[in-house]
Formats: sequence, C-alpha cells, structure tokens
Amino acid sequence: LCNSSKPVIIAGNAARYGIKPEQIESLVEASGIPIFTVEQARGLIDDSHPLCFGYGDGALNQTAKKIAESDAILLLGKKLDYRYRFGQLFNQQAKLIQVDPSPAEIGRNRGVSVGILGDLGAVVEQLTAAYKKSSATINCNQWVKELTATQDVWQKELEEKADGNTPMHPIEVFANMKHLIDKDTFILLDGGDYVQWARSYLPAKSPGHFLRLGPLSHLGASVPYGMAAKVAYPDSKVFVFVGDGAFGFYPMEYDTCIRHNLNITTILGNDSTWGIDKTFQLAYYERAIGTDLRTVRYDKVVEAIGGHSEYVEQPNEIVPAIERSLASGKPSLVNCVIRSGASPLAQAMIQRKTEK
Repeated sequence: LCNSSKPVIIAGNAARYGIKPEQIESLVEASGIPIFTVEQARGLIDDSHPLCFGYGDGALNQTAKKIAESDAILLLGKKLDYRYRFGQLFNQQAKLIQVDPSPAEIGRNRGVSVGILGDLGAVVEQLTAAYKKSSATINCNQWVKELTATQDVWQKELEEKADGNTPMHPIEVFANMKHLIDKDTFILLDGGDYVQWARSYLPAKSPGHFLRLGPLSHLGASVPYGMAAKVAYPDSKVFVFVGDGAFGFYPMEYDTCIRHNLNITTILGNDSTWGIDKTFQLAYYERAIGTDLRTVRYDKVVEAIGGHSEYVEQPNEIVPAIERSLASGKPSLVNCVIRSGASPLAQAMIQRKTEK
C-alpha cells in the first residue's frame, strides 16, 4: 500500500458486521487512502467524508469506475464475485490485499498478493496502528484529487437531469428531498429503474440505514423491510423508495402498518410502466411487449384503508408532500408521477451486453 500511488479500500458485506464506524474512519484518516462502500457496508463510513467516494459499483457511480485504475486494492469483507467480474474488473497488475473472516473467500476467482484471515475489526485496528507508527506515508494526494473531480462531475451530471419538466425525471424526487435525510434516517430501496437513481444519488450516512433488496428478494419487499426498520427504530424516519410495478405486489401491507402503527413513508415513483423491463426490451429488441401498466392511484388505495396519502405531479410539491406525510403520524404514501427512462444501472448493463 505504501508503494502505491492509486490505492483504494473497498468495504463489503462482512465489514458491516465486523468493523465499527470509528475503526474504519481511523484507518482511512491514518492512511489517507480513499474508500468505497458496497452492499451492506454502505454507510459504514459517511459518504460525506472527504475520503469516501460512495457506492463501490461503477454501474451506479461513475467515480467507482476509476477503481479499475487502482494499483493496490484493500478488500475488507468484499467477495470477488460477479459485481467485480470475479476479480477481473481490477487492473491485472494491481496488488490485491484481501481481508476476510472466511478462508473460502480469500483468493477465490482471482489470486491475491496478500490474504489475511481474521476478525475484520481487529485487522483494521492493527493496520491503523501500523500506519501511525510507521514513517512511511502514502503519497496519493493527486489520486484523491482525481477521484474528487470525477465525483463532482458525476453529481452535477445527475442533478442537471432535474430540469423542472413534467412528468418529472426521477432525480427530481431525490434531489428535492435529500435534505430531509439525517444520520438516523433509514433508506429502503426496492428494485426497478426508478430506485436505481436513488442508489446513485442519495447518501449513505450510517451503517445498516441504507438497505436495498438483495439478489434473492422479491420486487416490493422494500415495504416489509421498511416496516421492520420502524419496529426496530420507532423514532427514526423510514423512507421506502419503490416503483409502481413493484409496489403492486405488497400494497395491502399498509393494513399491517396501520394496525401496528408503523408510520413509514413510501415515496413511490409512478410511470405506469415496468420501467427496467421496457428499457431492456427496447435496447435489445427495439420493441417492448407486456411492459405497460395502468395508471393506478395507489395514494387513494392507502388513504382508503386508513393511511395518509399525497399525489405529486410538480417538483415544487415534493417536499411539502413528504413533510405533511411525516407530520401526519400515520403510515403514508407519496405517489409521484415520473417519466420513464434508463437508469445508470440499466445503461451500464445494456452497454456491457452490447460490448459482448
């Protein structure tokens, strides 16, 4: 690491349960190495930290694409799985240091330069102590400047999509309500194109507070996830982000919310479309079948069974609607009319497919 000019740290699933936020912050600050978080490790270090560059997935975060340029990668509880093309995403000359509590994961799919089997928190503390004692320093100031510049451009590119037109671009929803998210707020993310914009844009601030459907979860399950978060942390705001198609699987869970006084706030993106399916069909076959949905007033459904509801068509209506929902003290749904369009994740997947 000390011999590298472009090192990065990537924290993955196992880090969420093995490393404390103060431990990872100490390592990052002692070493000066930039960090990305992914999977359940999102929020292990606040995205606003000057050395944290957000989602460690180039399909959602343009800054993360620069991981491929890194010459030394410290993997903390991150498997060399499909997300990183089984290790082939990294530069072939890069030195990989993999720390994991499972011996089966170290060196799986790609050999590593250093494998460390152990408790992640203990290893991180040992690394931090070694940096503090050592006279060797990492000179990666220029590398950090490159990442910062890329991050600034990416954020600006996302925010420029909030153009004020209607139907609204999905980013309009997230850009307007971003200031309502604090360190105790839970962000629950479903599947589909609408939600991928949130994954790209919204900040992860605390461990366990930025959660999405895993590979085996079903569309719509973010609503039950949100309910569980509210049971565990009744005083925290819980924002559930879901598209209209996915929400159709679980709308009656709002009856459960009402019966148990679980006042989650769902911010629904409604484009009357199976968005990601339509995007892929048009990209691959130049036509779409079975992807158009009826425009359903899910806000009226929630209101009819006893919840609070809002219907939003204009960008300036977003924040007042969310604030009224929070103030209602009831399970609430904000039905936002948005326009369809390929998310960053969908665009990346289409590009990868066409390159093959």
